[in-house]
Amino acid sequence: MEDLVIIGGGPAGIMAAITASANKKVVLLDKNPSLGKKILASGNGKCNITNAILEEDKYCGDKVFLKKVFAELDNMKLMKYFEKRGVMLKVEGFGRVLPVTETSASIMDCLSDELLSNNIAVRYAEQVLEINKNNEGFTVTTGRGSYETKNVLISTGSPAYPQMGATADGYKFAEKFGHTIIPLRPAIVPLELNGNWFHKLQGVRVEAELLIYTKGKEKIYNGELLFTKYGISGPLTLDAALYITDELKNNAEVFINFLPVLKEFGVAALSAAWDYRPEKPVFTFLSGFLPKKIALILLPLLGVDLAKKCKELTLKERENIISALLKWPIQVKGPKSYKEAMAIAGGVSTAEIDVKTMESKKVPGLYFAGEVLDITGESGGYNMQFAFSSGYIAGKAIKNKN
Repeated sequence: MEDLVIIGGGPAGIMAAITASANKKVVLLDKNPSLGKKILASGNGKCNITNAILEEDKYCGDKVFLKKVFAELDNMKLMKYFEKRGVMLKVEGFGRVLPVTETSASIMDCLSDELLSNNIAVRYAEQVLEINKNNEGFTVTTGRGSYETKNVLISTGSPAYPQMGATADGYKFAEKFGHTIIPLRPAIVPLELNGNWFHKLQGVRVEAELLIYTKGKEKIYNGELLFTKYGISGPLTLDAALYITDELKNNAEVFINFLPVLKEFGVAALSAAWDYRPEKPVFTFLSGFLPKKIALILLPLLGVDLAKKCKELTLKERENIISALLKWPIQVKGPKSYKEAMAIAGGVSTAEIDVKTMESKKVPGLYFAGEVLDITGESGGYNMQFAFSSGYIAGKAIKNKN
């Protein structure tokens, strides 16, 4: 009989296996022919393992639960874990932490070495069909046979990005044992918009801000925005998508600031430049502040003739143009599908999980870790951190079991 069978070889499952293996017999099962597909794909192949600024507000889910999880393994401890094992890290923009090699293989090679040196039995391309409770523990049935084990950890992740082999199996297993599944929705994902103007900007990239207003609160994200035929994508959208999709139920209002540069130079700089080039067509003048195509598409929507020269604009028209570009309203229809999502919000309710051990409060010996739980972070290493942290807690709890 095994001490622990882990279902899912992502960051949570791997960390749990390494931690528990100090004094327990561990089997790690993964349905894919290799481990860590999402680790290798994360951060555009650079593996953004955590964030230098670890804040609970960057997550959707139980903040108290999160705080207790990070008290066990936070970003600093995780960084030390890898650096101790020879993986040097660096901090890039927006606090993203990644290997100095800028390749996810550095992280995966480190974890693979740990699995090997700790004699952990890894079973590849072995899909779990069912889990049954018995007097001794559990029977885990796969497409190749079965395993008897005292404990089971479900770290199957979510159905986000099924191209990587992602499935919803973990929720099915959890429901069988009476666990509540908080409704799922794509989280780190491109957004679809309502309207008939944005498709004309397909392929245009711009440094911008997304402003979200809900219940009197303002939230601002900044970065590169990409227009698509269906709406918006790019790093900025992916960063803001978790918050926006969560707040749509509260009738969130969303705006684009096309001129974040004015925060540095001030509106007066734009006005002075306007006066300096009085003969220039307005759309040509604005191309010094944002992509020309944006001006070509948006100015007519404001009722501004593209042939109009700067000197022909009234003070009121100037103010209207600047105000509109600083706060352009968009109507978010909703997120794109799971196929295009990097993460899923929702999952196994954390109210039914012991935060000190990641053990089910309903079924002794059954554990959960990672994205299968109802905890989702924004883009930027937050989900990887939670996966490693929750996997560590589960592995430590099982290691310390009599």
